[in-house]
Parts: sequence; C-alpha cells; structure tokens
Amino acid sequence: MKTTSKLAALCVALLLMTAACGSAKKSSDSSGSAVVVGVIGSFTGAAAGTLGPFQPAINAWAKSVNDAGGLRGAQVKLSVKDIGSSTGAAGLTAVKELIDQDHAVAIISADVNQQTWISYPDSHHVPVIVGGVGSNAGPGVFQTSASAIASAYEIVQEAKSAGPSLGFGFCAEVPLCASIGNPLKAFAKDIGGVRVGFAAALSSSQPDYTAFCQQLKDSGVSSYYLAETNEIIARIIKDCAAQGAHAVPLLSAANGSATWLTDPAYEGALVSDFDVAFFDTKIHAVKAYRDAIDKYAPDISQAASVNSTPLLAWVAGQAVQTAVNKVDGPVTSEAIEKALYTFKDETLGGLTAPLTFDKSNPSISTCLFEWKISKGKRVVMNGGKARCAPQDALTPFLPKAG
Repeated sequence: MKTTSKLAALCVALLLMTAACGSAKKSSDSSGSAVVVGVIGSFTGAAAGTLGPFQPAINAWAKSVNDAGGLRGAQVKLSVKDIGSSTGAAGLTAVKELIDQDHAVAIISADVNQQTWISYPDSHHVPVIVGGVGSNAGPGVFQTSASAIASAYEIVQEAKSAGPSLGFGFCAEVPLCASIGNPLKAFAKDIGGVRVGFAAALSSSQPDYTAFCQQLKDSGVSSYYLAETNEIIARIIKDCAAQGAHAVPLLSAANGSATWLTDPAYEGALVSDFDVAFFDTKIHAVKAYRDAIDKYAPDISQAASVNSTPLLAWVAGQAVQTAVNKVDGPVTSEAIEKALYTFKDETLGGLTAPLTFDKSNPSISTCLFEWKISKGKRVVMNGGKARCAPQDALTPFLPKAG
C-alpha cells in the first residue's frame, strides 16, 4: 500500500458502465437552472501535498463564474468526488455516480489513476477535461496540459542549456521511477549536446544523501533531475548545496514552495511549467485567476503564489467555460464535447500553450513553459513562449491506443 501511494504521488509530480444508454445525451438538471460539472481527483491522502489545492481552486473558478452570471445564464454546480489514495474500482464507482446520478455534462479529472475509468465517460458521451499531467489521448479526452513524457523531453532541453551532462536520481522503491531514465537518455541523444552522466537509486529511508551529492560532484554533471517525492527532493537539494555540489537543479512548478526564493540552494534552478507562469500577473488572464483565488479561496492564496497546481484546476474550468460559450442550443454533454473539438490553437486567454483537439487524431500537447530562479526572483524564460517537443520523439514512450 505504501508503494502504491508513493507511485500515485510520483505520477502527480511528473509536475489532473451501467445505467443510461451509451448514446443518451447528458444535460444539466431538469430545471435548467444549473450546469453540473463533475470533478474527480486525489485531493487527500498520498497526493495531497501536490493536488490538495486543486479542489478549492476549482471551487473558486465556479464561484467566480456564477458571480459573473454563470455559464450562458445558468449557474455552475460542481459535484466533487475525492478518491484520496484509493485505487482499483474507486475511481470508476465515483465516475458512474457523477454521470448516472448527478448527470454531469462534463468531468474535470485530477485523478492520477484515471486510466482505470476513462472509457466509461466516452461510452456515455461525457467529455473528460484533464486538469493536469496525464498521458491519456483518445475520444472524449481533452488534456489541457502536456503529457508527463513531454515533461521529460523539456527536462533534457533545460539540461542542455545548463551544460553538457545531466545527473538522474530516482526512488528505489518504485520501478516506474527508474524507467524514466530510458526516455531521458533517448531524448538526450535526440536533442544532442547533452548526455545522462549517471543515474542513481535513492531510498526514502536514507538518513542523508551524502553519497548522491558526492556522486554529483565527482561526475561533474552540469544539472540534475530527481524522480522523487517533494520532501525527498527538498532534502537532497539542501544536502547537496551544503556539500558544495554546484549542479543546477531541474524542477517542476507544481512542486514549488516559498523556500525556492529564500534558500540559496535553489539559485539558478530551472523550472518547467505546464501552463503559463502562474506569477506573471502582467498577463490579464493570470491576474484574473490570482484575483479570483484571493477572493474566493483565500486559504490557498499562498499556494497559488508559489506553485502552479491551483492554476491547473483553473485552466480546466476555463476550458469548460470556453466550450460552453461555443454551444448553440441546450448545454448537453454531447454539445460540450462537440465544442471542445472546435478548439484550434486555443490558449484560453493566454493561460496555456496552444490547444488543438482533433477527433480524428487524438493527441496531447507537447509544449511546456520554462522559468528560472535568479537572485531570489522567478524569471520567465524563452520570452514567455512555450517550448514544444517533436511528437515523433515522444511517440515511442506514449501508451499504445487500446
């Protein structure tokens, strides 16, 4: 159970068949006064450290929409299913309730195990908007951020900018951690000018990480990436800085904390982000998001100011709103799905890399944003534009259809 929980948390860090006939249209409640949007995720338990702010953030989105007049005049009604660290049939049971009992016209997913139920909404023509990292591309699935494997490609691109070699540390308890090493090596070869200098297993039970830090120093790698939990990553960065290891940490914005700007150990760190920089309030859409969090979810204002997880939720909500605004007629699940398939280079007001949803060729965005920590400040890289991985480089590492 401990290993399963850690795997769920890791999947997040790689910083979301019964009852009615399959062809039946789901619509908002019979009174027409509300549009029911389902939300499912691992908001408590092992993944809470990363995904905990997701639920209050999506609540803030709904409140802000309702205060502005709702979705085409109808109030948003969220039906939230928190499955915590549950595995197996828990997600499917929750999704069945959302569709068959609550009559959700769309589902926002922040479930790290969504592959266990993703086919059920499709069979009922209910679109799933993935609010975070995932690798599910298929009918009725609309991912608003890049896949985890695209994140790995971005890590190698950042490593190249730091120098010619990359160190890789991975959790010893979960086989998946080590498996990330293969695409890192393949991407290093594909990109050129950078190589994986070493890979080392790490255990959460270690009293310290002196040996890993010494390996960083001895190998002379320019940067390093850790496939570990937030707590272990923080310990290693602190230990290695104290021991004089000068390799640049490569981080994910979803794991951000205030410490990154105050601890010299993070100076020069390169950070990958699935959406536009959450701190760049010069962008109108980011300012609107941060203002809404401050107003409707003040308990997570601090989280929203230091990491990107709440923005993942907000972006998913904005995708729903943008789709509903395109609907001509009753707001049904099929109408929302059809509207989502009209997205072409859609950025949701500048919040995301361009999103295009093609029913005949389902795919996931390959683009991420980058920023760095410099002199205690977050600095946007690449002119604030997303950097994209070539699809053919990622394809060998993506789940096969069916």
